[in-house]
Amino acid sequence: MPYKEPAKRLHPLVYTLRKRRYEIGMGAAEVAERIGYELSTLQAWELGTGRPTLSSLEAWATGLGMKLELKESK
Repeated sequence: MPYKEPAKRLHPLVYTLRKRRYEIGMGAAEVAERIGYELSTLQAWELGTGRPTLSSLEAWATGLGMKLELKESK
């Protein structure tokens, strides 16, 4: 499934997770079910109309086979 740029500028983490979903060919409904959130919630995050919490970002990343890490800035 080709990646379609969002109409609204997204936070870099959200952008990365959204793009990853497209790259691996997962539907939003499949991801939402996998991470335990409503489809409408995931869609709001991906459109920039909702704000995921840190724990939901971590679940989202894990559901896409990614790992969310915080690093000390230099």
